[in-house]
Amino acid sequence: MLDPCSGTWPVCNTVVGCILGQESYTQGSLPSTSGFIVQIGEPSTLRLSFLLDNATAAGVQTVLTFNEAGCRARVQLDISGETFLQESQTQGLVYREADLVDVGDHLIQYQSDARANFLLKMDIISKRVP
Repeated sequence: MLDPCSGTWPVCNTVVGCILGQESYTQGSLPSTSGFIVQIGEPSTLRLSFLLDNATAAGVQTVLTFNEAGCRARVQLDISGETFLQESQTQGLVYREADLVDVGDHLIQYQSDARANFLLKMDIISKRVP
């Protein structure tokens, strides 16, 4: 389900427009800086995926930040502009993963100077051993 991310959700001393989960996605255009909340109930791998359309410039860098609950710790992943655009063209999408262990609300942020339209989806993969 498309989430327009037009709400106001407080997290980590900031406000974001939406909470994304397994059943939702959002869309937008780059360049931009934005964020959203992901809620997890157990340690999980979070996979953030961008499906780019109408890419006209690679930009210099895209930065993805996966924050633990309360923003006590974070995983920051930097992708060069060239890699960002090349992965989109060769794989059909760009994705990165981070393992988070805290239960609760997690602030996920992205910043990119590429020029493109995108669909963004978050997959939550449980780390629980069956």
